[in-house]
Amino acid sequence: MRSKVTIKDVARYVGVVPSTVSRAINDHPEVGPETKARVREAVELLGYRPDRLARSIRQGRTQSVSVMV
Repeated sequence: MRSKVTIKDVARYVGVVPSTVSRAINDHPEVGPETKARVREAVELLGYRPDRLARSIRQGRTQSVSVMV
């Protein structure tokens, strides 16, 4: 079984640093259109998907609702 593709894997494939991949994915204006296109192509090819749990931990919110009965 293949391990999960990380943002670092995408960065290595494209030849940029992970922060550039993150900025390209989030459509940051300082990333050039060619770089954004290369990152998007690599994301599609490698099958990168952001880890929602890791993001929620970093942001301090879980996007879930608890119900007590």
